[in-house]
Amino acid sequence: MNVLSRLAFVNFKEIGRYVKKDPALLFILIFMGLLITSAVFLCLDNETFAEKIGEYAFYSLVGGVLLRCASTIIRKGSEKAR
Repeated sequence: MNVLSRLAFVNFKEIGRYVKKDPALLFILIFMGLLITSAVFLCLDNETFAEKIGEYAFYSLVGGVLLRCASTIIRKGSEKAR
């Protein structure tokens, strides 16, 4: 099965379950979407808007990484307490 046919069968319920388990994933998915959008606007010669979207993509990535770090630290702390 090629990549395009796999994309046609995205299971949004499964993605929702992953996001409930790991909230950082939402920020990382937003980052990827914004980065692709930024690239599209850059190709359309709208550099100012592409740069602004890229900036928001970066903030989203930072938020996702910070959430991932926090959840890892909390998980490690709860494992040590056991």
